Amino acid sequence: MKDFQTEIDAAMADPVRRARIEQYGREIDMILALSALREAVGMTQEDFAAAASMSQENVSRIERATDVKLSTIRRLARTAGAQLELNAVFPNGKKVSLFRPRRSALDFAGIAADTASRVPATAEDLDGLIGRGMTKAAVAREAGTRGRSRQSR
Repeated sequence: MKDFQTEIDAAMADPVRRARIEQYGREIDMILALSALREAVGMTQEDFAAAASMSQENVSRIERATDVKLSTIRRLARTAGAQLELNAVFPNGKKVSLFRPRRSALDFAGIAADTASRVPATAEDLDGLIGRGMTKAAVAREAGTRGRSRQSR
């Protein structure tokens, strides 16, 4: 009878079995990470469920799941008072953000305030702006067609 370490070594030597073991390990990490989120704010599953407007059974199921929707993870993070970040990390260490938080109404209010000075104050001003834009477009279009020979038209 083989000892346990020999069995592990044999499994890790087989690329297919090794990939399955590593995938299982990543799934376990995900399970632990979701319960750690709740534990980080010192909440029981019952308290967390009430704050997230879901049942305790649902929180338990999510914490044990190996494939959880991103929207569910975002909901749990918000319940804990955290902001979710999602990055792809390349072997060279470069990170690319895959998820950006939604903008708040205050962000849009700031954008609106920044652009308000560029909005024409009256209908006449708007008509003038449109007219100038149309004139510029016509000039550019005409300049583009002049540069071509009659054969290429």
